Amino acid sequence: MDVSILRKNYPTSHPWSIGSSRKLKVNQVKPVKILDNKRFSLFRNKDGIALIDDVCPHRGAKLSMGKVKNKCVECPYHGWLYDVNGELVKIPSHDKNHKPKRSNVNSYTVKENGFIWYFPDSVSADLEAPYCETLKDTRTWETIQGHETVQGNWMDWIMNGLDISHINYVHEFADENNGTVEIIEIKESDDKIKCKANVIPKPVNFFTKTIQVEASRITSEFIYPNTTCVRIKLKEPYEFITFTSITPIDSKKTIISWVFSYNIKIKDPIMQNYVKNELIKEMKKTIRQDENIIKNTVPFDVLDVNVPCDSFQLACLKLMLKKSGSI
Repeated sequence: MDVSILRKNYPTSHPWSIGSSRKLKVNQVKPVKILDNKRFSLFRNKDGIALIDDVCPHRGAKLSMGKVKNKCVECPYHGWLYDVNGELVKIPSHDKNHKPKRSNVNSYTVKENGFIWYFPDSVSADLEAPYCETLKDTRTWETIQGHETVQGNWMDWIMNGLDISHINYVHEFADENNGTVEIIEIKESDDKIKCKANVIPKPVNFFTKTIQVEASRITSEFIYPNTTCVRIKLKEPYEFITFTSITPIDSKKTIISWVFSYNIKIKDPIMQNYVKNELIKEMKKTIRQDENIIKNTVPFDVLDVNVPCDSFQLACLKLMLKKSGSI
């Protein structure tokens, strides 16, 4: 079972996250590069979001350098207007009846549910994108979210998200002097695999010190092909949840879209805002700590060297290889 088979095998029958929807404001245009550097122009008007090809067919300007005008993207070079369906609707220098052949661009299915999701084909367009339930339960959960472009192959980032034992040594919130990981159970169903395990935590700041336990129960769920949801139990009733989705840009760059949720309510709005800002910093630091390892990894045969705590990773890899037709 060689993970290198999956490094450039991007399933088109499932949606891919292209970032947090909170970061795309009304009348904003952004460039997007994913899946072997395919270039898109992503924009939001008052009616919603749209994804179209990034290159204007007239003289090759990048539409993502333009602006939203009359619900369309205006090419920054000659002012040609493209609507959400990629249709050329106006050429300012000529009357509306003059429209060159092949002047339209392709449009693509996108949906948002906290993340913005790209659906590559008609099969994927009929699917529901993975969703972090805590985003709609604002009475129970406080959430922060975002996305980062990171170095490293997407499969190494998937493997990292399924790796329970690395947190004791790469990060500061588990005990490096006691890295024991106890796998309790692994359950498989269709496109999902769930694992329950115990790890030894370690407080990293005042926010976590008072809610620590001797052993934290971690429930990690993999949603094929690119999404994980990790629930970390602390002192009752407290819990942290991280929800992440991985999308390749090319063989060496990846987008990681993330949500971090916690059920600790802070009444003071100033303190609440402070805690959120500190958690954003902590989340970004955690991603960069992983990146420092992942960008320097080399391809490996996952059958060669494994221990019991790797069983969750191996189960998820078998699912991915089965879906890809490799086994």
